[in-house]
Amino acid sequence: GRTSIRINEDLRVWTTRILHQVFLGLDLTEAEGAEYMALQKRILIFGGAPEEALKIPGVTTVLKVDETLAEKATWLARYRDCLRVHLPEETAGMSETDLTVLASNVMDALLFAGGQSVPTVLQYALAMPYSEWGQENLPEDFCLCRSDQLSVYLWEVIRVFAPVSFFVYTERSFGNTPEQNVFLNIQMAQRDPRVWGPDAGKFNLRPIADYHKHSVGFCEGALDNGNLSGPNSRMCPAKDLAFAMSYAFMREFVISVARVAPERAHDMQTRVWVAKDAEGVNDLAPKDLELTMYGTTSFILSRNPSAEEGMPTLAERSGQELLDKLTPQELQIAEENVRRHNKFDRVNLHTNLLIRGVQLLPSIPSADSTTFVEAPVDMPISEDIVWHGPFEGLRMITQDEQKNLINHEFGVFVQRLVWGSLAAETKLDLAEKADDLVYFDDREEAVMSMDVTFGKVLPAQYNRWPGMSSDTSLASLCLSGVGAWY
Repeated sequence: GRTSIRINEDLRVWTTRILHQVFLGLDLTEAEGAEYMALQKRILIFGGAPEEALKIPGVTTVLKVDETLAEKATWLARYRDCLRVHLPEETAGMSETDLTVLASNVMDALLFAGGQSVPTVLQYALAMPYSEWGQENLPEDFCLCRSDQLSVYLWEVIRVFAPVSFFVYTERSFGNTPEQNVFLNIQMAQRDPRVWGPDAGKFNLRPIADYHKHSVGFCEGALDNGNLSGPNSRMCPAKDLAFAMSYAFMREFVISVARVAPERAHDMQTRVWVAKDAEGVNDLAPKDLELTMYGTTSFILSRNPSAEEGMPTLAERSGQELLDKLTPQELQIAEENVRRHNKFDRVNLHTNLLIRGVQLLPSIPSADSTTFVEAPVDMPISEDIVWHGPFEGLRMITQDEQKNLINHEFGVFVQRLVWGSLAAETKLDLAEKADDLVYFDDREEAVMSMDVTFGKVLPAQYNRWPGMSSDTSLASLCLSGVGAWY
């Protein structure tokens, strides 16, 4: 994975790549994303200048106006082609002029809306714990290693450091009065003590209901009779997308800290990711990282390799640790989804019978729980303690390390199942067709499915087995790992 994050350059490139995929189905390379951000920067520089000033030859040359407009035209042509493919029904009857207008609107959103606000939210969210301001204002128990705090943390970042500072609209003239440009100060509204209480100016993690009720950071109140698509609605149409992107990025950052620092000390993020200056050379002290209402000091977060020494990779982590990174709400949703659509229910008949047989076994007693079981010991395996099944290859150990007989109910069940199948002249189809395979959507679903299906029968994993490419390690797992369960 990435070992450094440039604040704010990498955040902007990541954001524009995601937005191009969502808006246009266009997969930009990292180089193309950087190129687009360079275009954005040039447009923002001369976008607010008086139009007449941009016509002065010297100014035009310095600001690369002609070059920028030509590059913009190239992107618009690319957008038109993508929109035809990505939105075939919506663009089917459009003229080239209308399609160009649509492409231009998309470009405005990518350059000035989400393309600016999402990386700004991420910039503040990442910088705050490393800054002097953050150390003085964040809750004492706050740490960017806790996903349960992440949602309200992002909402409070958006409230205190509004990524969109103001909103301007024009009130049309009625009669002889001139039109009025109305300036809405979102920053001040997000800190209004009449709404947020006397501590409106402080950074506090508030109940999430308060943000849904009072937030105006996305102009939530500017709806035309509650209709987002109404002609007079001015609310950000991509509010959910913007927050989802911010949350997804920060959640990955939290996981990168939590997997190394499970104790959740308040400064763990600073041990795993070190703040350095913009050149990535010197460590950045909290007093040198400034936060203003318009951004933060440019800096780099560099991953500390020593923080991960001796830590297992993701592939070596146990199933429970994968689930531990989910919030309680995410855990509940994952379990409910698996119970409704458990992919173990889609296996073939014989595997299903085997699963049902395992589930009929008595529950593992507490003495055999993961807190009691010790690491496997070296134990000679001789033929007199091995039970042989009805066909070659099915064998089970009948004696544990203390030479106690192991419960044999499972072995009896397997024997009866196999003999019953053979007696019925049932043939097992060992050649699965690739098209018939059912895949889990992610690692978490696989672990949750195992837990729902076998959680009351199998003990939790308690050992890691590195070096499984060797025959010796594989034999240890089979004899001391799986065999120890029964």
